[in-house]
Amino acid sequence: MYRLYGHLSYIDKYNKLKFVWLDTDTKEKLERLCDGCTNKPFDDEGFTVTTGKEPTPDIIGKIGLDFNVWVKPQKYQFKSKLEHNKDQLVTGYTLLLKEI
Repeated sequence: MYRLYGHLSYIDKYNKLKFVWLDTDTKEKLERLCDGCTNKPFDDEGFTVTTGKEPTPDIIGKIGLDFNVWVKPQKYQFKSKLEHNKDQLVTGYTLLLKEI
């Protein structure tokens, strides 16, 4: 499991928690984890955490706060079916929320 630190900015329409970076250590952890991945659970602005279900009221109440989350990286890979990269192997990680 990874401990990540961030600012919970919002919850998107797919029930994923969107965090903004607050330190470089968290970003460096995820960069090491996803080295060589084609899809990453982060970008220059922050990282995304999946709850696996609809967020509970206590998680919704934390929007706008800074805190640590413990996540379990789950690796995935599949062959693309899109025209522009058909049969290309797509690899990446999803960050599953374990504890706040």
